[in-house]
Amino acid sequence: CIITTFLLIFIIIISLRIFIFVNLPTNESTLNSNVLFNFNLAQFQNEQNNKNNNNNNNNNNNNQLNLNLNLSIAIITLYDNETKLPDGIGGRYLDIRDISLYNKRKYSQRNNYPFFIDLHMWKDKDRPVAWSKLLAIRERLKQFDWVLWLDMDTLIMNMNIRLESLIDNNYDFIVTKDANGLNSGVMLFKSSKWSIDFLYDCYQQDQFLAQKDIYEQRSIQHMLKTKYLSTDRVKYLPQSSMNSYTRYHVRKRHHIYTAGDFIVHMAGCRFIPECKKKSFQIYRTFFELSEKLNP
Repeated sequence: CIITTFLLIFIIIISLRIFIFVNLPTNESTLNSNVLFNFNLAQFQNEQNNKNNNNNNNNNNNNQLNLNLNLSIAIITLYDNETKLPDGIGGRYLDIRDISLYNKRKYSQRNNYPFFIDLHMWKDKDRPVAWSKLLAIRERLKQFDWVLWLDMDTLIMNMNIRLESLIDNNYDFIVTKDANGLNSGVMLFKSSKWSIDFLYDCYQQDQFLAQKDIYEQRSIQHMLKTKYLSTDRVKYLPQSSMNSYTRYHVRKRHHIYTAGDFIVHMAGCRFIPECKKKSFQIYRTFFELSEKLNP
């Protein structure tokens, strides 16, 4: 009887420990990188170093980089610091705000890019703040040759990759596609009349305000299929170039982050209940990995 009692107590204790581990709160601040998955850090570091060395030895990449070294390039982001609209960027991302901004600022400082958090550009409070990225980009294009937009739920994973290596001055708009089409979470715009006009027209597409899930992305896609149908101004890069997803929130038909990729983006996480529940944990884990890969 005594042995049976001890066994029952032992089983209950183990069960409780498992339950607590599996149901970690989404705002867990002491998360370490092994909670969700086991990264082999040495392997990731080797793979990233190899990819960087291959890029450095690639003559096309070097030529592109050298041609663009004199360009002025800014990085911008924006979030809802008032949380008036629960579906707005930042309103649901306030838990990741600090580490997101730290990561972007670190990359910007390391590579000498001006970094702006354009909260003042959220002028129309009746629209989700995501629409204001169009205004923010347009405004910064008056000051810089190129502007990189980054959603708050992105992270720079490889800080050795410079934006000059991605920029192609033969185009005005550089972006990636996932399995569903263009994704507006990471975008490069050139300072040109085409870009200024395009961003203005996208913002005017009021018919998409009722579509609360994709916001301004639907407007961008629409304009590229109608008024701006010509593709000679838009360059689509492979998704791995600057908009990788995690295997914890998307299906395999999208590009999944691998060591050496530039940017990871948790696009669509809010549509997947399990990902939405643990979004902070996933994001924090990738942040910690980025810190280890980019000391």
